Amino acid sequence: MKALEIGTLWPWLVLSGFVLLLVVVSYLQGPRGAIRSGMQGLGHIWTIAMWLFPPLLLGIAFVFPALHEPATVTISDTALRSIIWPIVLGGMWLVFQVLAAGNANTGYRTLQLDLMVSYMWGLVFSGLVVHHNATGTLQYWHVIPALFTVPEAFINTVVAINNAFQKNPTQMQKGE
Repeated sequence: MKALEIGTLWPWLVLSGFVLLLVVVSYLQGPRGAIRSGMQGLGHIWTIAMWLFPPLLLGIAFVFPALHEPATVTISDTALRSIIWPIVLGGMWLVFQVLAAGNANTGYRTLQLDLMVSYMWGLVFSGLVVHHNATGTLQYWHVIPALFTVPEAFINTVVAINNAFQKNPTQMQKGE
């Protein structure tokens, strides 16, 4: 008897799981509660995706072979053409992060976690650039995430403090 291969079946399993989850949540909370829970879930997925974008940007930059050249002040034409897409994606991520930190509906806890994650990625990618520069192995694909994570940490600090300062003190609740 041949074993069932999960490779061709996994998309249907994931879809069935989502449908089952939707049915259970709808039954337990009603249609409005199910929609509210779904939107909150999407919000959490968006937040986590934003937090994990810097290593994804490193992976995107790694895909371009021209960015494996040693990093110098003068950049070659092939590296310049290849660096455009990671720079555009990093710029879009930076704008989305600032908008999320400045959103009036962003809770205190989310602001705190966002700042901790921003500082962590800023330190990690700064350390990566410093290490590769000291060992003489610095390449352009190492530098791209650091170009965005370090300024993002500083900009988000100012935006998050401004956001928290403008909130009503009665809005402070556990978990927000």
